[in-house]
Amino acid sequence: MKRNNFTLLYSYKTLETLLIYQSLSDIVKLVIMEAGNLEECMKLHSMTGAQAQTAMPSLDGLKWLDDDEQVGCIKRVGYEQGIPLLHTRAFHFWLGQRHPLKQWTLAPEDWTIKSASESNYHISYHLEHCRHVVPSEHQRRVFLLGKRPEYFEGDEYVWPQGALAEITTTLPGGVEFIATAGKGGGELPEAGIRNVGLLDKEEWFKLVAESSVMLGIGLPRSSPSAYDALCLGIPFINPSVCMVNPFAEVSRITKLDRKHPDDRTKWILQQDPLRNEDPPYVYNIEAGNTEELRKAIQSALDTPIEPYIPERMTIEFVERRLLYLFSEDWREIALEQIKSSETGLGFATSDGKNVGVQSQSLFPKTSSELIWFPSSSIHRASQASCFEAR
Repeated sequence: MKRNNFTLLYSYKTLETLLIYQSLSDIVKLVIMEAGNLEECMKLHSMTGAQAQTAMPSLDGLKWLDDDEQVGCIKRVGYEQGIPLLHTRAFHFWLGQRHPLKQWTLAPEDWTIKSASESNYHISYHLEHCRHVVPSEHQRRVFLLGKRPEYFEGDEYVWPQGALAEITTTLPGGVEFIATAGKGGGELPEAGIRNVGLLDKEEWFKLVAESSVMLGIGLPRSSPSAYDALCLGIPFINPSVCMVNPFAEVSRITKLDRKHPDDRTKWILQQDPLRNEDPPYVYNIEAGNTEELRKAIQSALDTPIEPYIPERMTIEFVERRLLYLFSEDWREIALEQIKSSETGLGFATSDGKNVGVQSQSLFPKTSSELIWFPSSSIHRASQASCFEAR
């Protein structure tokens, strides 16, 4: 952002953010907070210093307040020196909104692939080291994505017990499965894996770059490591996830919809953002299907790829998204969201009149006439699991 004349100021605590904003409010364009910090900021209202210390003992900075001092963080009636909620953004890596205004939640992935109603603002991210990748000589090795030994067992583990050991011995030419799980390595619940344990960053990149393919095992979800593999010239095998019985007759990759198996919006994958990528870069396959896994591994061995960076993860794309975030006038978007809500999302005119759909005549013409009332709660999108969806 430097070449676009933006200055970034960092803080580490919620109240530290407030103090910086109060000192520079006239020139601050946006205040971006971790979702948890924004929650803290919104909860801090209508109480004295003593009350806040009792209600929020883990919040740093409260001990410096007088016991009877009024505290706050978000601008509201009675605390006009706070941060206007319209000027804040919540950063949340995962699916779901963490801000009363939907698009005020920033996410590194475009979660509209999961649901058309998902409207987090997609900022993406760039893998800087991809610019300096030197292609390595690949070994007949499958790198297993998963740094915790518990990922290799239980309901979330997506491959049949013994499948990897079987593929090791039956695949023409053989293949090795290698993992970097747990401190010191050691035996894993799944047979047929050489586990070298956790590595430092450079050793990890070297091991991945010398492999032929990276394989997902169910967890972790939406990991940057899959992108690391692609930019190192390593394909990724992306299994479906999230069904009670991964080996049931019903296909997990189609989310119970066998009539439309090619409808990718129905797929539930370990790396959902990669659902629109295809071989030889990404192999989206059904969990529990050993034969499909064998074919994907064989194809990856036979069809090596060059280093690959999805267009949405280039530095140019990230820069465009950030410039739009900082340069666009978001007030009209905010007004429309508030206006269409039954409750006004907690916003009201300064005299407390509701501005939701039930009170259209009261709705002000500009966002500067709006103020947030702390009786509202942070909107969280419904995240019913696929277990419940069945």
